[in-house]
Amino acid sequence: DNLTKITNGVAITIIIISIVNLGAYFIEDTPEIRINESMNSDIEQNEFDKNNYSPDIYYIILDAYAGQQSLQKTFNFDNSEFNNFLTEKNFFIAKYGYSNYEETYKSLSSALNMDYINEIDSYGLQKRIDLGYKMIENNKVMSHAKSKEYKIINFFSGWGPTRDMPLADLNVCSEYRGILDSEFFSMVINKSIIDPIYVKLFENDRREILFCNLEKIKTIHEISDKHIFVFAHFTIPHGPYIFGPNGEHLTPESIQLGDKGDDKEKYIGQLQYTNKLLKNLIETILNSEKYEKNPPIIILQGDHASGIVPFENMQEEGLQDIYSILIAIHAPEI
Repeated sequence: DNLTKITNGVAITIIIISIVNLGAYFIEDTPEIRINESMNSDIEQNEFDKNNYSPDIYYIILDAYAGQQSLQKTFNFDNSEFNNFLTEKNFFIAKYGYSNYEETYKSLSSALNMDYINEIDSYGLQKRIDLGYKMIENNKVMSHAKSKEYKIINFFSGWGPTRDMPLADLNVCSEYRGILDSEFFSMVINKSIIDPIYVKLFENDRREILFCNLEKIKTIHEISDKHIFVFAHFTIPHGPYIFGPNGEHLTPESIQLGDKGDDKEKYIGQLQYTNKLLKNLIETILNSEKYEKNPPIIILQGDHASGIVPFENMQEEGLQDIYSILIAIHAPEI
């Protein structure tokens, strides 16, 4: 009887919270975002357009991948081995690369629409995650690529709007949709006493999603004769920390993607393994027969830095750690 009462109490509480949130959402004046109206939709003609050059494009977001400044100062870690590898593969690496915002939904909504969201903040984009999600889902970059007859391919991330992109012609690895796919469910479990059991049962799903993405992105160019625009949001080296530096399986305290963690050693370990995965991925893509004559554009970009130093710490170290990111671009003939 007591167990039934407790379970009913928890269920009623969750329902009440949901109803209150839904009520507040619908009572508020929620604008319908139309990207082409809220931003300048004109994209200037560039050298690619003028030369009728349409290379395959890989836009790879590495969640919480900090730049060299932050890695050196905050973690005392030298990432020059990976940077040298990228340079040898003809990547340009921004010496001082910074994100515009400190959170993924802000950073991606800005980058994918090529604008600052604070300049169109009449919609409250910096405070409304749902509106930021809409901007990511209906972004200008993919719309423009579609107008140039690109096939849009998105890789299932397990996070927010980059799970399934409405503009994508193909969403890869979406078979992993399931219990991990609910942010609300994950948040509720994360605050409950059964979270350790939940972590044990589903921690490997995070790894399987990543490995599915890495395996299929290597051969994705084979699926279409058209030029492709690939968008892949990899949720590492961001916590939860599920890999050691050589790919060892670690069991995190939580598998909720919102938990950045504060363990510097584990962050660097997961970053080192991320580097190893990326080396293999880049070599495989660039060695593809398709790209012998027409090399692709590859963009590796952190959406924000590690976040290990609290945002509230407004000293130089805190700001540098939050905004310093990796930006590496392989752009042939440019």
